Formats: sequence, C-alpha cells, structure tokens
Amino acid sequence: MNPAAVLASALSFAIGIGAIERFSAAKARRAIPIRIHVNGTRGKSTVTRLIRSALAEGGISCLGKTTGTAARYILPDGSEKPVRRLARPSIREQSSALVLGKKLGVRALVAECMAIKPELQWVSENKILLSTIGVITNARIDHVEEMGGSLEEITRSLGNTVPKKGILFTSDPLVAGILEPRAMERQTKLVLVRALDPETIKGRPGFGRIDAEAPRWWLENAGIALTVAEFCGVGRNTALRGIAKAKPDPGAARFVEPWEGIRALDASAANDPESLLELVRTMVGYDKELLFVYNNRQDRLPRLLTFLAAGLPGKLIVTGANPGLLLWRKAGRREDGDGPGPASTDGEGDTIRFVPSPRLALELKSIVRPDPEGPGKAPALVLCGNTKGWPVDLYGGR
Repeated sequence: MNPAAVLASALSFAIGIGAIERFSAAKARRAIPIRIHVNGTRGKSTVTRLIRSALAEGGISCLGKTTGTAARYILPDGSEKPVRRLARPSIREQSSALVLGKKLGVRALVAECMAIKPELQWVSENKILLSTIGVITNARIDHVEEMGGSLEEITRSLGNTVPKKGILFTSDPLVAGILEPRAMERQTKLVLVRALDPETIKGRPGFGRIDAEAPRWWLENAGIALTVAEFCGVGRNTALRGIAKAKPDPGAARFVEPWEGIRALDASAANDPESLLELVRTMVGYDKELLFVYNNRQDRLPRLLTFLAAGLPGKLIVTGANPGLLLWRKAGRREDGDGPGPASTDGEGDTIRFVPSPRLALELKSIVRPDPEGPGKAPALVLCGNTKGWPVDLYGGR
C-alpha cells in the first residue's frame, strides 16, 4: 500500500476519533452544571479532595479526579479507583472525566489540573472543561523550565485556567494581585479566600489533632474548600463535616518506614523549598539535627538547583539520577549551612553529597541507627525532591 495513503488514512482516523471525543465531552459538559478546575503549585490534590467531600456531604452528587502521585477517580459514594493509563498521562483524561461524570449522573465535577505547560493548561480549560468555578491554590517556584523562573511568570502561566464568565478562588494574595486583570478580561469574579481559622474546627469531630497543630498550608486549603462549598449552596457546618471526612491524598506528607528501622517524613510531593520547610516546621521541628534525602530526576534538574539555592537547614544527600559535576559547580558549596557552595560527592563530613540509589539504604542505616556507644543522636530524616524514582516503594502500590 502507498505510504502516503496509509498516512492519510491514519490522520483521517485520528481526526475522526478527536471529533468524536470533542462531541462526547461537549455533551457531557452540558449535563454537569458545576465544573470546578483546581490549579496551583501546591495543594491541588488535597483541595480537590476537600471540595469533593464537602459538596458530597451537602448532598451534591460529585465526581473528583486527582493526578500527581497516584491519579484517582473519587466516585460519588466516596470510593476510589485508579485512573488507568496505557500510555503517558494526557490532558485527554479530562474529557474522559466529563464523560464518566455524565454516565454517573453527577451534578459536579472537581478536576485537578494535570497540565504543566501553559498552552496545555489553556487547552484543558478553554477546550475541554470550560469550568464554572476556578481554583488556583497558590504560586511557588517549580517547573521553571515550562512555566518561567519567577513567581510572576508562574502565576501568569497558572492564569491560563481562569474560567470565562465564572468565579475564581485563591488563597494566595500574590495570585490575586497578578491575575485580577486577567479575571476582569474574562468577566470572572476573583475571590481572595482567607485561611480557615483554627478556632472554627477546635473540638469538632473528625479533625483529631489538626485543630491544635494545623499547619498554615492545610488551613489555606481547607479555607478554599469551605468557601467553594458555601458558594455552591452547602451550609458551613455541613461543609466542615465533609472536609473532616476527606481522605488524604496518597502523596500527602506523612511519616513512613521505607527501610526496616528507619523512620522518615515523606515530603517528596512538596516540590518547592517553601512548602517543604513549612512541612518540616510543623511535622518535625527545627530543634533537632535534620538530614534531607533528595530524590533527583534527570528531567527535573532545575528543581534540584532551586532546593540547593534555598539552603536547606541540615545536611543533604542527593540520590537517584547523578546530577554530574557541572551541576555541582553551579550549585556551589555549603559547608556551614548558611547558603549554597561547591558540593563534594564524598566524605562523611560534607554538607551535600551524592549517594547512588543501590547504596542508599546501607548509608542511611549507618546514619540513622548509629553505634549506641557513639556520640550524639541520630538526625531526623526528611525525604524530598520527587515522588517517582525512589529505590523503595513509599506508597504501597497506591
């Protein structure tokens, strides 16, 4: 067969499939009156879960979809099922979420934005979801190669998901200030949400110790979820009950035992230094020696540079992909914890060093479980960097 004819047939087939998908998505959109698109640097998965749970508690049939560490559909009854992928993640999944929502007969879809590139964020909003409610949790320095190296550039990139003739919620004053003109241009009301007051949940069932030790980021996320739920007609107390019932995301920070006898704070989903340090402050504290283990990915080298430039308050082991000498020279050496400096890749006294993944467990056991006869206490271990590529399964197959 003529190769040109084969190519033409393949293109025609692809165009036909695309047209069918667009038609199905458009039909599904009309059947789902509340469409919420959750974007931002940090907290997207958590906010998606909190909003879905608050709406469900208020009697609004709702489908949630998260991405990130372990993409999930959260069904109207609260059960979850993984997003099955035969290939790399694609924003076409958002069309599938709309179709599934229509099939389930939901009134609301809460979808976490899965696009990083600005143009794909725009397509997700303007060609697929056409949200009635937008959420931008915050803006932090991350994905600098795709979204820009400054907070303003990153915020404007996130602004590609501002809905048209809708409403946009954010808890970040910087985001509100930068995107106000964009919201006006889109004829969308922008609402700056206040973080939830800890007194609001003090003593309420289901919140456990969170009312006494609530970190700032969680209060901001909960504030967004509460405000969105109230906007959708859910009563305040009802929404708070739903927020308390929301299951944590698989990538949420928590304490794990990745190797026998080694306990660590898994904060690897916090991909920017500001979020990481807030987690360390609230969950570990700075009154002890800290050892950060950074899981590096070859396609995320700028993220490592960002962490090195921030000057983490403790020693740092880099594992995973070897960043190479060029990156070490760019990072500079840190010998006293006061800032970046040329890092060495060997020697126990180094503040920053590289340990290959196969040697990581043995290395950590020698540090975290020191000789009882030796001086000093074992440092608190913090896992960070990237969720994918650890030499051990931190998520139990989730």
